[in-house]
Amino acid sequence: CRAESLSLCLGLSLYAGFVLTEPWITGIWYVKAMVANKNLPLEKRPKKVSPLTVTALEGGDLEASFTFLKKDQCHEKGIVMERVGDPGKYIAKGGKKHIYLQELPVKDHYIILGECQHDERTFHMGKLLGEWLQTPRAPVPLAPPSLPQEPTAQLQPLWKPWKNLGNSLSEKGSSKKT
Repeated sequence: CRAESLSLCLGLSLYAGFVLTEPWITGIWYVKAMVANKNLPLEKRPKKVSPLTVTALEGGDLEASFTFLKKDQCHEKGIVMERVGDPGKYIAKGGKKHIYLQELPVKDHYIILGECQHDERTFHMGKLLGEWLQTPRAPVPLAPPSLPQEPTAQLQPLWKPWKNLGNSLSEKGSSKKT
């Protein structure tokens, strides 16, 4: 089933980057923003994203799990992530999924890039992950914190992570405005 395969690919990328040998990566992590190289139909975009739970396994591997809603029922998904030779590079599902993890200068934040094959096309997804989740109603500081150097990219949290999946500046790819 094509939709189920795509859902699995998307779901795997939710926890795609947590395969580190350091024990401090275990715990609960939250998706703060995401982007992909393919527009998803509105009905395939999740309305909410659950936190990721990461558990250390023997041999340096990790197990990551999350919960998703499908046909009004909660389902839990888990996967073992295997580290490979290069730092920040990992595989899952027997090498069918490639994962790249980059720690950010902001404490407890990471960028995860996932890559998998679907219908003979390569699907890429990137996510900004953090240790805590700031709610949309939380007060926003009036001035940004000072940075030691100029940022090379601007990341903005998406409170509805799938809303602007195709293009963070517009909804050209959407057939329906939200």
